[in-house]
Amino acid sequence: MMEKAKSPAKSREYSVLIAYEPGDVGRELKTMMGSLGYRVETATDGDQAWVLLRSHPFELLLVDAGLPGKPSYELCNGIKTSDLDTKVVLIASVYRKTRYKRSPKSLYGAHDYIEQHHIHDKLPDKIAALFGRAHPCTTKPGADPEKIRRAGDLRINPSGSTVEFDKTRLKRLARILASDMAVYNPELLKTGFKDFTQQEMEDLSDGQSFFRRLVPMDRAHAEKLLLEALEFLKTGKQKTGDKQGEKAKP
Repeated sequence: MMEKAKSPAKSREYSVLIAYEPGDVGRELKTMMGSLGYRVETATDGDQAWVLLRSHPFELLLVDAGLPGKPSYELCNGIKTSDLDTKVVLIASVYRKTRYKRSPKSLYGAHDYIEQHHIHDKLPDKIAALFGRAHPCTTKPGADPEKIRRAGDLRINPSGSTVEFDKTRLKRLARILASDMAVYNPELLKTGFKDFTQQEMEDLSDGQSFFRRLVPMDRAHAEKLLLEALEFLKTGKQKTGDKQGEKAKP
């Protein structure tokens, strides 16, 4: 049910959909957007987000790049092809620990992007710039950067060994990593492995090295999981017996 922010009546027209899997990051985004005077609704996967986008007029979508269900780039494409009047800010979900420091080549069709650890200090200004106006209210945004940092680390940093990271969770982690990689180089979703340029091969190598730091495994296995994740994001098709297109485990 849509939550009315505690702000002047003139803010009633402002609405935002936050598409994030359950956890502290989504909750902190919700708190922040409420303090900025927006009415807030949330979705925990891409399928739910798409239903809401088609049934409600939202001015703004804040979407996790690694959202489970319908991929974030498909939401961006859907908004464009359906001619929805919704601005999109894409949130890169694997942050601080990657080597990606160059600017993204593409935003999947989103209007802007932000790295997760900058939600608390940069997101309000990015939103104001998108709409060319001041925020509905001037209350200081209430997002806790430490909670966001801890939640981000927990999402990608397993507490134990590969044994604890079962097949389903490994595939989910691979898709989070692949989604983030593709923000910085969309060619990873446009071309097949055989046609990767040196840049795509370097990005894949960086991704699998990072993957192996998170979960001990051999190089070939990490690369295989990432290539499968990229293929899934590109086509929506999964291997027989793979149920990972659904919501992630909490």
